[in-house]
Amino acid sequence: MKSIALVSLMMLASSRGVVDAASASTPAQCNQSVALAKRSSCPKDRWLDRISPIIAEPRMVMINIGANKGFSVNSFLKRFQRGWSTTNAAWHGQYTKGGAFNGSCGACLACKTEVTVSDARADVYAVAVELAGSNSKMLKQLFKYFKVPGEVIHAAASEQPGVASVFNNIPLGHEGFTMGKHYVGKPGGEKPNIDYHSVIPMVSVDQIVAERKLMSIDLLSVDAEGHDAPILRGALNTLKNRLVKVVEFEYHKKGAWATEKLDDTISMLRRFKYTCFWQLNNGKLSPFFKECSAAYEFKEWSNVVCATKPNILQAFSELELLV
Repeated sequence: MKSIALVSLMMLASSRGVVDAASASTPAQCNQSVALAKRSSCPKDRWLDRISPIIAEPRMVMINIGANKGFSVNSFLKRFQRGWSTTNAAWHGQYTKGGAFNGSCGACLACKTEVTVSDARADVYAVAVELAGSNSKMLKQLFKYFKVPGEVIHAAASEQPGVASVFNNIPLGHEGFTMGKHYVGKPGGEKPNIDYHSVIPMVSVDQIVAERKLMSIDLLSVDAEGHDAPILRGALNTLKNRLVKVVEFEYHKKGAWATEKLDDTISMLRRFKYTCFWQLNNGKLSPFFKECSAAYEFKEWSNVVCATKPNILQAFSELELLV
């Protein structure tokens, strides 16, 4: 049975239609909103089920920053790519032939999660960015084996193009690595310790979009082990021009999130007319409230999704009311 606070929160969202992040919220609603936000560590894609018919186009683009094992890319293809039949289980089976460690199903068991709602009529182009050399190499093999329409970029992602150092010998399939302490902002900058680090390119989302002359990105998915905020700042022009229909990212205490404020990222997205929601583990969404911004700095594993188009936001708002 829903708590009175939760019912109140949902009635508030319902009365607004698409949630107005500037509207007032009571302390009780903030407490309930935070409680919901803390239940978003391994969210279900119910929101994506709901908006699939809305965002489906003859040509679609996904950019996945921190692609790791590639399950997100494959799920997007299964949902939208014409004739795509590869399941996450089949993807995982091919992946483990490369000697991946036992946790290669993913932290949220993505290899056992299959797309059930499909609008597979599009020609998709998928861009997968991965900094770990072992994962990047395997992704390129998987893209070739399954004939994925897209590309794998072996690079770190951040605010600006340049170079970065990463740890050598990252085991295949591991998710907990990001740029090393010998961060290099631009070519010719600080040199890494080559005994422990390798230098790789560093790209920004704006760079990826500009170089490929992309006019629309259906989903920008960021899962960068705590480097999400700088990566989203590196999508400044793309977001400012509202080229991204939907953006999702993680929030927790590791990596850059140790010092970054979530409210800075949400405020940036809000300036560009994006409305953000917590993705809940039960498949529902919970809105962000501006007055609750301080309470949201709890730095626990959680997931956020944002959109700007009214029809998508309407679908998100309706999803809040699902039981």
